[in-house]
Amino acid sequence: MPLAKDITPMHHFQLPELAAFRGFFWQKSILYYDAFKGRKFSADDTRNNNTEITSRIVDAWCRIPTTEIWNIETVNSTLRQIRFYRDTNVFASAGDAQVLYDKLGQLVDHIEKQAELGVKFKIGENPHRCGAVYPAQQ
Repeated sequence: MPLAKDITPMHHFQLPELAAFRGFFWQKSILYYDAFKGRKFSADDTRNNNTEITSRIVDAWCRIPTTEIWNIETVNSTLRQIRFYRDTNVFASAGDAQVLYDKLGQLVDHIEKQAELGVKFKIGENPHRCGAVYPAQQ
């Protein structure tokens, strides 16, 4: 079974700022879309997030049993992307990186809670029996 080299999009979809950042990063720095040349990222700009669709995706994903095998690189890839944008002045404001660091911390805390309880559930919701089993580390 392969190790996850990045946090899955379904996790990011729960925090609009992280979802927006990951989409922006991919379009600007991986796919090199012309429309993103010279653009800066703002954590306040989540207008392209379709929260209705992403919420439905997360709802469905929470019902599907999964096993995720993480290593230190799973979180480090996102940390490096945030640091790279901070160091290369791609954020619209000085506070954007901190917002993303805070949201990433919130996400990691939530994923740890799911592993502790053994069930998948959305951030801000109570765990319930209709969530899929989320196996803890064996």
